[in-house]
Amino acid sequence: MVRFFTLLTFVGFLAACSPLVGGEIGARQFFDLETGVLGKIGGDTPHDYVLVPTSFSWRSREMFGWSLDDGARLLVRNRVTLIAQAYAEGPETIYGGFSFSPSLEYWNAAGTWSVFAGAGGGLGWLDYQEDVPGAMGQSLTLNWFGRLGVAFGVNDHMEVRLAAMFQHMSNGGMSDPNPGLDSLGGTIGLTWRF
Repeated sequence: MVRFFTLLTFVGFLAACSPLVGGEIGARQFFDLETGVLGKIGGDTPHDYVLVPTSFSWRSREMFGWSLDDGARLLVRNRVTLIAQAYAEGPETIYGGFSFSPSLEYWNAAGTWSVFAGAGGGLGWLDYQEDVPGAMGQSLTLNWFGRLGVAFGVNDHMEVRLAAMFQHMSNGGMSDPNPGLDSLGGTIGLTWRF
């Protein structure tokens, strides 16, 4: 765990100190560190859940995009995310996993703010509580999410992100029971551009 946070600090420092990769926002890559709170809105589990997701994402350079008449850009990037999620309420206590998704982004002409959206999924591992009826069903868990948010540049290398997020977790029918958990909430984060 200490190695992970040391690596995270080092990568963040390098990203914050790195020179511009071209003036074009599509030519840059990003590291996002985000956290938030999600509450149960559905699923077959009888338990009330409150989740505290923390994610570390890498977003690639632009895969493809369009320049608009006013100089704004609409573009698509790859996004790979490591997830560490605590359970503030619910039988489980911790979840670790990863997800993949595209990141659809609208950037103003100056590259100082954006509106973003994405949906994707992955898998992970949680501390399944076999002796608790209505718990997640098994340790191996699939995740699917959708998000919509805004980002504001703090300086040329950093931005603040705010997003609404929906998340579904289940075991995909790999075991019985498969209660599933739908949750909704918000996230806040910092991004390093390089």
